[in-house]
Amino acid sequence: MFTRGPLGILNCIKVALFCVLSWFRPMPEIPFGRRGMIDYGARHTALAAQTFMLAASAFGLDTCPMEGIDPRRVARIVGLPKHMSVVMIVPVGFAAKPANFSPRFPPVEVFHCNRFGEAMSGIKPVRSS
Repeated sequence: MFTRGPLGILNCIKVALFCVLSWFRPMPEIPFGRRGMIDYGARHTALAAQTFMLAASAFGLDTCPMEGIDPRRVARIVGLPKHMSVVMIVPVGFAAKPANFSPRFPPVEVFHCNRFGEAMSGIKPVRSS
């Protein structure tokens, strides 16, 4: 998880210090180590993909985020450098036919006011046609 040598030891001390301090006061989540950086990058990639999908939708294009891919195989196919990884694929185009179902929860079950379980006023259930 950590590298050897002086930088590895300093990194261990930093992780331990943040863990102890977080017991006494709120601390920001800081990505530590390789796994933390991968998770951090994946979250920010998902935000960028969402913005891209909204922009494509504004131009009348359809998108579909795909996870569950083999990232090494995709990286090899597209010629991605070794220090980069694939988080998701977002195909863009025109749908052959519109989808007539939604796997999403209704807004009244997703949006809450201040605390989980407190419904927001003004949100009405969406009727499926």
